[in-house]
Amino acid sequence: MRKLGFLLTFLMLSCGGPKYIVKYEYIPPENNEECLKKCNEVFNDCRLNCEQKKQVCFNKVHVEAQKVYEKELSDYEKALASYRQEKRNYLNEIARWNDRYNSFYWDYNYFKSICRKNKDNYACTRAKEIKEILLSLHREKPEKPEKPEKPDFHQILKELETTCRMDCSCQEVFNNCFTSCGGKLIPHRICIENCK
Repeated sequence: MRKLGFLLTFLMLSCGGPKYIVKYEYIPPENNEECLKKCNEVFNDCRLNCEQKKQVCFNKVHVEAQKVYEKELSDYEKALASYRQEKRNYLNEIARWNDRYNSFYWDYNYFKSICRKNKDNYACTRAKEIKEILLSLHREKPEKPEKPEKPDFHQILKELETTCRMDCSCQEVFNNCFTSCGGKLIPHRICIENCK
């Protein structure tokens, strides 16, 4: 059991700058195997306890996610029914709008063509009037309704599961035990991102 390396605990971040972690070098004490064995037991118990807490949290979150999903699904069904009605109305409105727009558009092209060829005052004035009508129609174009998004149970669950992330500080517990047994911790700061 010579020099053991263990990664963890300390992340050093700076905006846009290098990203560091601290890796510890463990130098065990002479003739204190029993104490170190106890540290390993405490560490393993801590991790097991932490995993059990996480599992309890995940179980609760799964039940909560199901409730949220069912509520969102119910809201989605109502929104979908409303959307279908809005879409039917939109299709009728856009068909009428297209007919009207196209009839003015063909008139506009006709009068614009005569205006260019013959420099006819009436045709030029009429083309200008119709262009204004087309611009006005363009501003009044019916908007397509937005289809509601169906809820995704796995996405809801994933978001709620983030609340179950917990740091039980088991490595810190081990480090304190290790040093109390007479071991030495030598920290090494290591750059892992944006290094120069």
